[in-house]
Amino acid sequence: MRGLFGLAVASVATFITGSLARPLVVRPGGVNDVVITELNSINSTSKVEAVAANNPLQLEIVNNFGSDQMYLYVTGKDSNGVACMIAADGSMFYPDAGGSTTPVPIQGDIKTSLGGMGSTTTFTVPDFLISSRIWVSEGELQFFTSVDSSTGMTAIVEPSVTNKEDPSASIKWGFVEFNWENGTIYANITYVDWVGIAMGMALTLGSGETQTVKGLIAGSVQKLCDDLNTQNAADGAGWDKLCVTNMETGEAIRVLSPNLYLDVDPSWQADYYTSATRAP
Repeated sequence: MRGLFGLAVASVATFITGSLARPLVVRPGGVNDVVITELNSINSTSKVEAVAANNPLQLEIVNNFGSDQMYLYVTGKDSNGVACMIAADGSMFYPDAGGSTTPVPIQGDIKTSLGGMGSTTTFTVPDFLISSRIWVSEGELQFFTSVDSSTGMTAIVEPSVTNKEDPSASIKWGFVEFNWENGTIYANITYVDWVGIAMGMALTLGSGETQTVKGLIAGSVQKLCDDLNTQNAADGAGWDKLCVTNMETGEAIRVLSPNLYLDVDPSWQADYYTSATRAP
């Protein structure tokens, strides 16, 4: 089944208000600050790269974000289970870690520049791609690769939302997760763990049927931060810390869920459900 997959990127918040007292402030670092977890890595399950490219999936990315340059990246695993990206020319791109078991920057033309505000950019995934993500960012993201010392297979290390020193930490981004395998596609906009760029999506099937998920409204990041500030003022439980901000500009970049923030501070709200303090 051949489908048309459309993404709508909506506006995010601009500047946070002065009431945000204790946000999670990011301080982007370098390659030595990259942290690999199961949430931001794609591990190969084979060394044999797929050679077929006969199952194209067409993407249409509608930029409703703003005037700043937006970029597209696609990560995943090919039909043989090898970690890969889709290059700007639409070909399968296999990063080379050069045998390094520590992360090294991926070298290659892996980003696609999107058109300006209101424009539609067409991009084609050439073949089946599983455990995949379509990334949209305001500014360039940094991806890394390494060799798993236990298997000898190549992995891709993606930007992390919980590592405040990740090289891409100050960049606004969002992604759609999808699985394109054997003619069947599954996709979601993954607002369970965190919120960044507000994204929606639509899937048009070969039958002409269109399935649409509108996602969050424009400005959702700021609205969520404002609500977290209000709740923190009511119970002092540290809800404001879930708001991730840019150290230099003070902008609200994204909002983490409580379960993800516990990766940053395992002691956060440790006694929330046992103390006398409760959320209204």
